[in-house]
Amino acid sequence: GENVSSEQVSAVIAQDPAIAMVAVYGVKIPGREGRAGAAAIELNSGECFDPKAMAARVEEHLFPAARPRFIRIVENLEMTASMKIRKQSLQMEGIVLKEGGDEVFWYDEEAGSYRHLDEQIYRKLTS
Repeated sequence: GENVSSEQVSAVIAQDPAIAMVAVYGVKIPGREGRAGAAAIELNSGECFDPKAMAARVEEHLFPAARPRFIRIVENLEMTASMKIRKQSLQMEGIVLKEGGDEVFWYDEEAGSYRHLDEQIYRKLTS
């Protein structure tokens, strides 16, 4: 129910030196009202996503409602002709779990980390 600045969230996530680019957007979750915060990140070549470090970063710099619930690791973020990240297709896709698809993590507040999202966890989160 709170307004969240996607630019503020992007700025916090982009502080991670492993990240080349980030897009923050809202996604609809089946069975839930409103939208959940999500971030698609493109990593710098040869870098890996550190789920625990990212959780610590967002917990330190963002209020709870602003912390992305999902992080999607993408090969590359699609750009518009004016060099802006194309978020609309990411929003429409939502949280996609498919064989050979992007790796997706969910924010586990109790564990203080982002954790790999699989079908079983996805079903729990959307029921």
